[in-house]
Amino acid sequence: MAAVLLGGVSIFGGRGGLVGVIGAVLLLSTLRNALQLADVPANALTIVTGSLLIASVVGPNVATQARDALRRRRARTAT
Repeated sequence: MAAVLLGGVSIFGGRGGLVGVIGAVLLLSTLRNALQLADVPANALTIVTGSLLIASVVGPNVATQARDALRRRRARTAT
């Protein structure tokens, strides 16, 4: 689930692609492997994966809201 969301597939439907999901799987597996090789505790691996999952869900919504606010501000100053 984390790889799918991190790969750009929207939980609200309508967007996403296979290339992004494959890239996210590679990113997560590389990150997990690197952290395991560095003897990072299992709890930290879960926290990192969860943080990436939260960022992949919240990030696009925050970016959309910021973009809309910027458009409204530009429209206000143009008139």
